[in-house]
Amino acid sequence: WEVTGETPGSRAAWLLGISLLILFAGAEAEMTGGAALAVIVASAAAAREWGAVDAKACGSILNGLWNDLAQPLLFALIGAAVDVSRLSGDEVGAGIGLLAAGLCVRGLVAF
Repeated sequence: WEVTGETPGSRAAWLLGISLLILFAGAEAEMTGGAALAVIVASAAAAREWGAVDAKACGSILNGLWNDLAQPLLFALIGAAVDVSRLSGDEVGAGIGLLAAGLCVRGLVAF
């Protein structure tokens, strides 16, 4: 079914709104796993109904929203929740070692 004047932005807004409604309703019903699955199924069904071109345009808008707003906000909130004064030297050393090991593995695989 087709709505006149439908744009990728309006599709993205509707999909985001419906997804949030599903997630909050699932949390209220204490069915968060089912709600997350319902969001995935609803998004896949919408993309299949819209077709590849329209789904890609809508996905591009949602991707920009994630990269420019939601992702930095998420990591800022997580970073603000870390209390550095409670970390011991062993934990910091282990964290730095883990980062170094991951960087070495990534470097070996990438090059």
